[in-house]
Amino acid sequence: MPILSEKGYQWIQSRTGKAVDLGKFELFGSKQTVLPTCYSFEELCHLPDRAAVAGAVDALFNLPAGLFYPIIDPVLFAETMDLAYRGADEQSSSSGIRVSARACVLVLYGLCSRLSLQGSRAQSSSYADRAQLLLGYCPGKQCDYNARSGVSPGVCIRRGTPDPQGGLVRPVGARHGRRRVHISPQFGAGRQGRGDRKYRSHFSAHIVLAFIKEKANMLLFSPNAIQVPDKQILMYIRELDDEVEEWRQSIPVDLRPKLSITAGSTIISPHMDIGQRIRCRNLQLEYLHFITTIHTAVRRCGSEYAEGMELPEDLHAVFHSSLDIALEASRSTLSLLKSNDQGLAEEPFWRIAFYPPVAAMSLFVNIIIHPLAPLAQKDLELLASSVGISQTVSSGVGKGTEEEMGYLQAMNEFIMELVRLANCAMWKARNEAGASG
Repeated sequence: MPILSEKGYQWIQSRTGKAVDLGKFELFGSKQTVLPTCYSFEELCHLPDRAAVAGAVDALFNLPAGLFYPIIDPVLFAETMDLAYRGADEQSSSSGIRVSARACVLVLYGLCSRLSLQGSRAQSSSYADRAQLLLGYCPGKQCDYNARSGVSPGVCIRRGTPDPQGGLVRPVGARHGRRRVHISPQFGAGRQGRGDRKYRSHFSAHIVLAFIKEKANMLLFSPNAIQVPDKQILMYIRELDDEVEEWRQSIPVDLRPKLSITAGSTIISPHMDIGQRIRCRNLQLEYLHFITTIHTAVRRCGSEYAEGMELPEDLHAVFHSSLDIALEASRSTLSLLKSNDQGLAEEPFWRIAFYPPVAAMSLFVNIIIHPLAPLAQKDLELLASSVGISQTVSSGVGKGTEEEMGYLQAMNEFIMELVRLANCAMWKARNEAGASG
């Protein structure tokens, strides 16, 4: 039963005695975006000043923010800029290849504007909208696949996976034969002439984890996964857990993510430079989010049994083991984001803004199910204290856009509503226990 559904709200109301409407919070991608249609083709193709774009992109590559976008290749983007700004007498302005290049320039300049590297942050969405609308003028048959091929080998080398000619998609369950992550500094230096840039080494572990995430989405969260039987769900969770543990062990010890992070503890060592701090924190947050997500899927087990029936003993043990792991990962996420020494100042807003609601929702559901559990009160206190995380995030990213500040406000209100409902569930359970005792 989906929690964020009418039946889910009815269930929460039965546990709390209060009316529920979590759908009013525009989180988790629930807000629909409508692209403007008022641009002419000439307006869509209008580019910012070339010198301004070049300066902004160079700043992106040389500042900590560049660590978050290692897929952007400086050499390929320089070639893309040449094509986008080429005179109309050299190539038709409506060419699919040239339109595609202009879309690339617009979207990257929009990113730089959002990061306050150039231009106005308020205009960043406009650049992104125009880039998206330009995609409609890019026929597939005119796409420059040679340009793409310059990116694919780099992706494969940095993530330690097979040659692109061998196919990027591996069969479900294929785990052996995959090389672990080994980054060649010579590759970055030879390809770009900029071997001193540390963001290339930051790329590897996230790409490997991204492929495991893709597999998790297919196995556990795709439309076909709805009908997967309990034992198959548990097998998938175990398989994914094994793979992410193999990935975790491949990370250097100083940067290696861990499951348990207590309040006040730090994952950042004093000797780390800014790139290492960013990488360490990102790996930790991504790992905890993935663990929370896959192990929370175990709550789908039991749907094939009649209401009131107990799970078989073997499923029951695995069920609770997965839940314990998911809850610990959620607690660690909130504890990590509450810490003041984790260097949030270097973190782009959207890289961290979605972690708190996911972790909070995991703890909330467990409190609703087990309101009298030994750790329920501590989890409620952690949930309540996490309301301040949005203030930590906003102070870290500085003055945000109206959209960002609105999201933080909605996140605050969402978590406060979870705290209210969880508190009601505990109060109701205590009253009922006292009346029956």
